[in-house]
Amino acid sequence: MNQNSGDTRKSRNMSIELLRIILMLMIVTLHYLGHGGMLESIPAGGKRYIFVWTLEAFSYLGVNGFVLISGYFLSGSCFKMKKLITLILQIVFTSAAIYFIFVGIGLAPFTRVHLFGAFFPVITGKYWFATSYIGLYCLSPFLNMVIRTATKQQMRILVCLLSAMFCSWNAFFPPLTIMSTNGGYNVVWLVCLYFFAAYLRLYWNYHINKYFYLS
Repeated sequence: MNQNSGDTRKSRNMSIELLRIILMLMIVTLHYLGHGGMLESIPAGGKRYIFVWTLEAFSYLGVNGFVLISGYFLSGSCFKMKKLITLILQIVFTSAAIYFIFVGIGLAPFTRVHLFGAFFPVITGKYWFATSYIGLYCLSPFLNMVIRTATKQQMRILVCLLSAMFCSWNAFFPPLTIMSTNGGYNVVWLVCLYFFAAYLRLYWNYHINKYFYLS
């Protein structure tokens, strides 16, 4: 039994690492198509237009996938202040280093505003994902309280409500700002994904075909 459990855990970890690679390729694709100007350069209509926008749509899964993986593990772990501080320091170091490199090669001006943003990227929202993720991690111990005390039925109702309020509503009815997740760019959507991931971790049914979950 222990051998089978170890093999299952190893297989799961390998699958998640493979998923991370695919998700990173999706995010690189998003930045290439968007920031690289590919979407704007191709005229509407035609096979290239359809291909590029289909690739863009599928690549939007990238960030969601990373948050689902984080929620999968964080929902079963404990909050650590050391981890939070380390994460913030990594973000600050990277932000400051990139800024000084850009200043050095003449691609960015040296100003107080830019300098402040470089050293305080989290509170200024310089990198939206970093700010939202830090917010999610700070909320994680309280989210875990809900997850640990809720029954399976209550968790199912919760994820259905979150899906209806923040997915279906904006998809099938006129979008409302009070129900908006800012296109998935804020901590509200990350909290939704956190609960989705927690539900999968706790109640994944291995007797159901995996392609059903994928769909």
